[in-house]
Amino acid sequence: VLLPEMTPVIDKDWLAYRDLIAELNKKYFSLAWIASTVSSKNPHRSKVFTKIKKNELDPELLPKIALHKRIKAHLIWGLDLVEATIEHYKIKRAFKDVNIPKKGLTVLFSFAFNKSFKSDGKFQDIYWGDLIPFLQKRTKVLLITQLLENKPENLKKLAAQKDLLILPKEYFISPFDLLKAAFWQKFKAPKVKEKVIFQGKDIAPLINNELERNKSENEFSSNYLYYLLAKKIAKKLKPERFLYPLENHSFEKLMNFALQKLSPSTKRIGFQHAAVIQKLYNYFPGPAEQTLPIYPHKIVTVG
Repeated sequence: VLLPEMTPVIDKDWLAYRDLIAELNKKYFSLAWIASTVSSKNPHRSKVFTKIKKNELDPELLPKIALHKRIKAHLIWGLDLVEATIEHYKIKRAFKDVNIPKKGLTVLFSFAFNKSFKSDGKFQDIYWGDLIPFLQKRTKVLLITQLLENKPENLKKLAAQKDLLILPKEYFISPFDLLKAAFWQKFKAPKVKEKVIFQGKDIAPLINNELERNKSENEFSSNYLYYLLAKKIAKKLKPERFLYPLENHSFEKLMNFALQKLSPSTKRIGFQHAAVIQKLYNYFPGPAEQTLPIYPHKIVTVG
């Protein structure tokens, strides 16, 4: 069932906005810019186009990022660092006997939920399903997954898997990586310093306001961790193939960029696993950005 605001429509304003953001993505191309919600055009994360449609463009009326929110962002990241340090130690102990093949490896990235585990504890990936055993008969497979629910208990279940080489994302992300991401966000977060004209109006203040919100919500640092993950996959594993569920989010683009740069021989394949409707703007690159090195070699669709 489609919600009213998600009903497919042909919106000429949206097409013009898509093309404008594509031009900005090309003009300001950098890791930090691609990590922003402005760049992604995801309507659930970016509010720029919504505010344009509502004519909420007055810089004086844009929501200010209060000091307490900035402090809160730093505190949250600090707590995450403490938690990640403890978690990283536990993960390294739980998976200390893992032996990752160095050649002929296919790496799949995914997300895991409570329902990813059967009643007997066996893991069943909800994105890849039977593709995994199919690939296991033909190549060496490593599944890297991000646990999104009940992490302590599900980590134990992951460590107990015998039929599949599977590692949590945090296996590759060290506490130092979190520190690096925090400093990267502080010093590399982008800002538009010139006018951006859309339909005769300057929307640069609106864009910069969202970029500031991204900083206050640790958007840049969170996405940067996926870039660091992909760097380690590229440098240490050099897989023959890298497969991931494709929704064209910022973190996916950062992973593609890292792999393309550091392991160009790796074939990157995105699996568009869900229905696409026109108001999921992040699915639709504009002409100017289609040649940027942030997309997979191939996209497999559900039809």
